[in-house]
Amino acid sequence: MRFVILVLVLCAACNTHIYSPPAGTVPVEGPAVVGAGQRSAGADVALATAIFGPSVVGVRATYRHGLSDQLELSAAPSAVFIMESGPGDSHGGIYGLRGGLKYAPVRHISGTVGLGAGASAAGGFLSPDFGLTLGWENRYLVPFAAARMFLSAPIAPRYVHFTTSDDADSGHDDRDSDPDYHRRRPHFSYGFQLSTGLRVPFYWNAEVRYRPSLICAVGGIFLLDTTQEREGFFGGACGFEIGF
Repeated sequence: MRFVILVLVLCAACNTHIYSPPAGTVPVEGPAVVGAGQRSAGADVALATAIFGPSVVGVRATYRHGLSDQLELSAAPSAVFIMESGPGDSHGGIYGLRGGLKYAPVRHISGTVGLGAGASAAGGFLSPDFGLTLGWENRYLVPFAAARMFLSAPIAPRYVHFTTSDDADSGHDDRDSDPDYHRRRPHFSYGFQLSTGLRVPFYWNAEVRYRPSLICAVGGIFLLDTTQEREGFFGGACGFEIGF
C-alpha cells in the first residue's frame, strides 16, 4: 500500500532554490504484497511543508497487481501543487507517474525498485529509486517504517519564475515590503525518504471479496543536488485502499 507524504516541490523554502523531484514521493506502506492474482486500488490526500518554506498539497492514486505471492507490480500517478504561488509565478503543479516492483521474501520485510517520470513548469524529469520496508503484518493494526533512496535527472530543464518577499537569494535581510522576483531552473538531484505509520484493515477474513483499509503516516524527504544545496520537507497523509 502506497499512501504518500507528498513533498515534490519546485521552490525549496526561503533560499529560492529549484530541485528536480523524485517521481515516487515518500513511501508509506506496509511490507506485504497483495498476493498472486490479487489487485488493489487506493487514493490519498497529503500536506507537507519545508521549515520556513512553502506548503504543498497533493493527491495520488495507486493500483497494485500481484504477480506472485512474493512479487507485485504497481502504478501510481500523482499531482502536487505549491500553495504559495502568486499571480505572476510559473505554474506551481508537478505531475508524475511511477511504476514499481515490490518483492517480499518474508512476511514482514520487502524491497522495492521503481522508475518514474513527470513534468512541471521547470521541464521534465526521470527518477529511479530503490527502498526497504519493515512492518508487523497482522489482521488488526499494522505498524510500518520505510526508507527509499532516489536520483532525479532533469529533462530539457526550463527556467521558472516566482516571487518572494526576500531581497536576497538566501531569504534573509529583506529591506522592503515589495515582492522580489526570482528565475531558477533545476539541477540533477538525489536524496532519501523516510516514513512511519499505521494501516488499519477493516476486514478480518482474507477470503472476503473486498478488503478495505485506512492508512495514516508521517514522514520526510531530504533533497540535495549537484550545486551542494540541500533541503528537508516534513508532512503527513491519510488515505484508503481496497483490495479485490
